[in-house]
Amino acid sequence: MTDTTVAYSAIGISIFARLIFMYLLYTKKSVNDLSLTFCLLNIASSGLWIKYSLETNDLPLTVRNAVDGVLLSVSAAYIIRNKWSADAIPGPNSQIREHL
Repeated sequence: MTDTTVAYSAIGISIFARLIFMYLLYTKKSVNDLSLTFCLLNIASSGLWIKYSLETNDLPLTVRNAVDGVLLSVSAAYIIRNKWSADAIPGPNSQIREHL
């Protein structure tokens, strides 16, 4: 295998893994702060890797981290939207408090 075959195979596996994360996030409707922290830290990491890969002229690494950054940004936005929606939905005790 050539270096580019290995690199693009790694890209495919990485993107596939990120899509699985996004699918599980969507089906579980996560508002977990740890999931959001994971996404934000990985977005920052992807940004740094993009900078590095551009400096070293490494196209596979640039592609992988650009796609990863986009997918993680979508995931983070989804978590934030779900978190705000969950906070806006009144809990079962809210009706009791209104009557007191």
